Amino acid sequence: PPYPNPTRGAVHLRFQLPSKGRYRLAVLNSLGQVAALFEKEVPGLGWEEVVWEGPEGGGLYFVRLLWTDGRRSVFSTQSFLRLE
Repeated sequence: PPYPNPTRGAVHLRFQLPSKGRYRLAVLNSLGQVAALFEKEVPGLGWEEVVWEGPEGGGLYFVRLLWTDGRRSVFSTQSFLRLE
């Protein structure tokens, strides 16, 4: 899950990937607009962490993660609160 939550500064987005593949991580504001987008090819099983400092103001944000290896896909959505 995103941490710290709530936050006034950077938020850490840490997640575990099941195997080799590609992930796409989007940070969305409460209107569904993309505030940040991260994509990466990963060599195998393991933990990934993205730190988002974001120029956006305070509010409720959603983190959408999509991982795929071409045969399987994993989708996850979580939220965090950013204070001004």
